[in-house]
Amino acid sequence: MLLKVSSTCPPPTPQPEATITPTTLREYFDQLEEDLSWAVEDVQIPADGGATLARALQSNCAIAVSDGSYQTGFGTAAWVIEGRDGKDRLKGRCTVPGGDEDHDPYRSEAAGIFGVAIAIQALCAIFQVQAGVVAMMCDGKEALRHCTDQLWHVKVDKAHYDMIMATRRQIQLTPVHWTGYHVDGHQDDLMEMEELNCWELLNVEMDTEAKAKLRHNMASPQQSPLQNLSQEP
Repeated sequence: MLLKVSSTCPPPTPQPEATITPTTLREYFDQLEEDLSWAVEDVQIPADGGATLARALQSNCAIAVSDGSYQTGFGTAAWVIEGRDGKDRLKGRCTVPGGDEDHDPYRSEAAGIFGVAIAIQALCAIFQVQAGVVAMMCDGKEALRHCTDQLWHVKVDKAHYDMIMATRRQIQLTPVHWTGYHVDGHQDDLMEMEELNCWELLNVEMDTEAKAKLRHNMASPQQSPLQNLSQEP
């Protein structure tokens, strides 16, 4: 005899996948959502995992330099964070979000600062940094001021409002104090490399990296990862 068994119990509710708390910078970057992960597209993690940079932040001697590059319809940026001795650096490159008509030098410069903010968030999260200082250097004077000066009022109709506000938001989420410094760009066109100071040398390096990323993207055209940013406060 066959018995038909029925149940009035509802089917089990699918459980969401448990979020694994990242313990390394690589894990942190891999878990970022698309509206943040674009900024760490090509990231190079130091051999010590970022421990030296975390100490540099806590000791108020961390410096960050970013630069952007642009040609019609394409925008890229590169950034680097290092300590006093320039060792164990965290470095990245990215493709700037936006439609073809959105890209210009300003947007690329701001995108580099956004990348630094995401990287500093990662360092602070992994190494439990609660306070510190970073010196942020960029040759895009207006982008630097608009993104790091929280007292500067941003009008909604301001060009690149989405990038400015997204970058400000990410800076606010870091537990460290930011100090912005303008560095003159393209000094290698005016002086020999050995005549440049460390900030100018880093700027030249990031300019070279951003241009290399731009050439790569132009050789293999593809749509920017995002058409707009949603990280406004």
